[in-house]
Order: sequence, then C-alpha cells, then structure tokens
Amino acid sequence: MANDIDPVSIQAIKMNAALNHVTLETSTENFIGRHISDWDVILLGDMFYDNDFTNMVSDWLKYLSSFNTTVLIGDPGRLYLQSHPIKKQLTKVFEVELPEQSRLENNGLTQGFVWQLVKEKNL
Repeated sequence: MANDIDPVSIQAIKMNAALNHVTLETSTENFIGRHISDWDVILLGDMFYDNDFTNMVSDWLKYLSSFNTTVLIGDPGRLYLQSHPIKKQLTKVFEVELPEQSRLENNGLTQGFVWQLVKEKNL
C-alpha cells in the first residue's frame, strides 16, 4: 500500500510504479494514528518538518513497532527529527550527499538519511 494524503503525490507514486513495472495499491486516507497491526514494513519519507507533527508521527511509529513492524524513515536531516527523543531509537542504515538542486530545494540541507526505528525494550 502506498499512501499520501496529497492526490498529486499519489499520481507521482503511480507513475513511478509504472516506470518500474511495479503494481501497488494506493490510498489518500490519513493513516497516521490508526491502530494497524498487520503491516510488516512502513517506509516513511520526510515527515518531520513540524514539532507537533513530529510528536504525533513518532508516537504512532513507536506504537506500530510494538507489533514488530519494521519502520524505515527517510529524512534530509530536519531539525525536528534530529532534536526529538525518538532519535535515540534510530539506527542509521544509509546516508547520501544530496545533489546541488536538492540542497537548494531543501534550504541548504546537504545529506539524506534512512533510519530504522529500534523497538523500545519496555513496549
């Protein structure tokens, strides 16, 4: 399932899937906060751009990880993720230098990261 609340993003997802010969379902429903326990993997990209939203998404991801869901987070080094307590539960699995155009579009952020959320032992 590919998900984004923005219908334009869904179209981009469908175009990307077609170019890569991948078939997938899409949805514009807002899944954040929903209690879904049957997902194996969640891939999340660039969601930590606001403090309140970072708190909400972090709580949801920690909840989902309690069902042994693998959570992978793509982020360009946004301050709200870097300074959030959830950062202590993240393990870096990939790092890349951003191309110049991406740096300009991302207000000077120079790197991209993929993090894996490590389940808390007390959950």
